[in-house]
Amino acid sequence: MTDSNIRSFKIWKFVLFFIVVTIVSSLLTATVPYSDTNVMLLVLLLNISLVLYVWLSIDSLHIKLNGQSMAKAMTVRRWAKYISTTLIIKGLGILTIVFVAALLLIIFPSMLELVLEFLQQPVETITTLPVLQFIIQIISLCILTPIWEEVFFRGVVFRRLSLRYKTTTAAVVSSLIFGLMHFGGSSMFHAFLVGVLFCYIYARTQNIWVPIILHGFGNFLSTLSLLAPSTTTPVIPEVTKADLQLTILMTGIPIFVFLIILIVISKKYWPVLRTIKMVEEETTEQHDVSTI
Repeated sequence: MTDSNIRSFKIWKFVLFFIVVTIVSSLLTATVPYSDTNVMLLVLLLNISLVLYVWLSIDSLHIKLNGQSMAKAMTVRRWAKYISTTLIIKGLGILTIVFVAALLLIIFPSMLELVLEFLQQPVETITTLPVLQFIIQIISLCILTPIWEEVFFRGVVFRRLSLRYKTTTAAVVSSLIFGLMHFGGSSMFHAFLVGVLFCYIYARTQNIWVPIILHGFGNFLSTLSLLAPSTTTPVIPEVTKADLQLTILMTGIPIFVFLIILIVISKKYWPVLRTIKMVEEETTEQHDVSTI
């Protein structure tokens, strides 16, 4: 993998383009009849624009994203390790959201009444299996979003930072930026952890398609929630303080276990990431990837 033209990619231009297309999408949302499908279609167009921008940019600048083929970079064992690590981080993110929500509802009881009141509002329309919305979400969030986010954050930002700083510093900083882009408490925490993992995977495999596939897999798990049908009369069970305390206990234990597992994994991955040096005009492979 060479970085001969990676400095030529103007990050500020991409950020400006991102802001412009986001504003345009927001304005279009206000002009078209509101529906979940229309909103998803606009998000789809936004992601198509971002994918085209990053791919046309790296193509025009002749930036190489892959230093070796998928067959050489990955084995069944390595797929299993990276997928399981992704699942652990995904589970940690979901459990953290539930844990924090239950904790806040115990600390601020008035919030519970507001939440229940909001959830018990009648739904205007009956929706069954949203097949069209599900397909749009799959294309947008599980295919297009992983492509432009991985190409930009790992393929460009991470590699650009690696030219000036240590690989670990580049991984942390680029992942912090990636996390800040995902607003919303534990979502930022989850995105940061995933970002560091994908930096490691990209540095080790030298193939951008590996983190893209894993990113798409993680988003697919979230998208599965769209398959649940909704009705006009949502039934919200009575929630007591004891229920919330039980929720904290049931989520807190696996959160603790997942954190221990992540610490063990990081003790193995982190030293390896530190030894990988992405130098301009030089290949990054200094170790046999089959050992990790």
